[in-house]
Amino acid sequence: MVHIILPGSNWRYSTFPFPAYRSELVYGDQRDAEFLAVKGVRPVQTPEGVALLPKNAFRVVRTRKEGLILVVEGRDETPRCLLFAGCATGFSMVDLYPAATTATILKTCVAGNKLRHEIQVIAILDVGQRLAFRRSSREKNEILSYLWTGSEISGQVFLQEEWDQRDIIMNCDNDVDVL
Repeated sequence: MVHIILPGSNWRYSTFPFPAYRSELVYGDQRDAEFLAVKGVRPVQTPEGVALLPKNAFRVVRTRKEGLILVVEGRDETPRCLLFAGCATGFSMVDLYPAATTATILKTCVAGNKLRHEIQVIAILDVGQRLAFRRSSREKNEILSYLWTGSEISGQVFLQEEWDQRDIIMNCDNDVDVL
């Protein structure tokens, strides 16, 4: 498994009060905070200052008793991706777009006010799976799609109408009339 933190994500690694990736959003009286605890694995600092978990040297687990999701040391050589992503907007709304998301969502952190709205997500993606956000405003609705190819995250932006047409075309295999 590889670990990718996309630009625009505000997940940060810190060791106080315990090692974890944390996101805290504050917009006026709207607040949300989430964390993903890390035990026994030390992130590696990239030249850009991003703390990434070493490839194939960690596992994501859920404790049976408490249901806590955390990163632990261990080998996971599957072609999956642990993705940290976020999306922020001004004068519009943003949220996960379930109709286009096939990834397993582990954590979600959301806050906003009249001027700005933001969402931060941690997800696990198998090859070919996607994480999608929907940005809605008075002028347009957009779908931000992040697809895991097995070697990289491929990001694309679609207008809602384009996404809907794409979805119809991709899923019309047997539901057609010959003209």
